[in-house]
Amino acid sequence: MLNHIIQSAYETLYAVMDTCPSRVDIVALYDRVIAGVTDDHAVRGLSNLILLKLITVAPEETIRRLDELTDKFRIVLAEKAKENAVRHEVEKIDESKKGVVKISLELNRAFPGEAGTGLPGQSTGRPKWSNYLDDMRKEQLALVKDLEKEMKEKERA
Repeated sequence: MLNHIIQSAYETLYAVMDTCPSRVDIVALYDRVIAGVTDDHAVRGLSNLILLKLITVAPEETIRRLDELTDKFRIVLAEKAKENAVRHEVEKIDESKKGVVKISLELNRAFPGEAGTGLPGQSTGRPKWSNYLDDMRKEQLALVKDLEKEMKEKERA
């Protein structure tokens, strides 16, 4: 029952972002969205959708929150299914990882300078975010490649 109430609350936040984003306290919203990244499966998905909206609605706050997001994203990517997990549980974990990788790629595309260039004399961006992106690309290589391909195909369409 509680999960349904929480999910409904996140659905409402998502709807408010669609209808009147200027009336939303972005800082408070971000606190809830960041908490939702590691919540129940449905809430995770809604949090990722809200994050996609926040990239354009509140880019400065999004950049400011990258390090906090990094911590939550790492938690999701580190999840492992129990040995006796049923297929549905494994699929939920895989879906959550896919969602985190996808939003990470979208964030990196929207704010490429935040990952840093690594070149002498140029901005190093946010080292924590940059390290996370490097680790994510190594640990989730196949998923990253599939999602980057999917994103490029959507751009062409």
